[in-house]
Amino acid sequence: MDWRSELREMADRLVAVVICLLLSHLFLCHYGRRSELREMADRLVAVRRAFKQSMIQLGSTVNWDHFDRSVGLVTMCGLSVDQIEKLTKEHFVFLNPDGRMVVSALNSKNIDYVTRCFHEVTKQK
Repeated sequence: MDWRSELREMADRLVAVVICLLLSHLFLCHYGRRSELREMADRLVAVRRAFKQSMIQLGSTVNWDHFDRSVGLVTMCGLSVDQIEKLTKEHFVFLNPDGRMVVSALNSKNIDYVTRCFHEVTKQK
C-alpha cells in the first residue's frame, strides 16, 4: 500500500469518527433537552397541585380547580382588581393587573407565604 492510499484511508476513518461524534452529540442534545423540558413541566404540575392543596388546607372557600387544569408558565388566578392591589400593597405578592400569575416563580420556599396571602385576600370576599 502506498502512502496516498494510506492517507486516504486515514482521512476516511477521520471523517467517520467526526460524523459519529457529531451524530451522538446531536442525539444527546435532543434527548437531554427533552428530559429537561419534562422535568420543568412536572415541576409546574407539582407547584400547581401544592398551591391548590395548600389553599384547601387553609380552608379556602374559593374553587381552585382551574389551577390544576391550566398548563404553562402563567395562569389566571381569578382575583379581582381590588384583591390584586391588596396582594401587592399589603403582602408584596406581585401579579399582573389582569390577574395573570407566573406559576414558575413559585417554589418550596415561597409557596406557603403566597398561599397564606392569597387566602387572606380571598377570604374577605
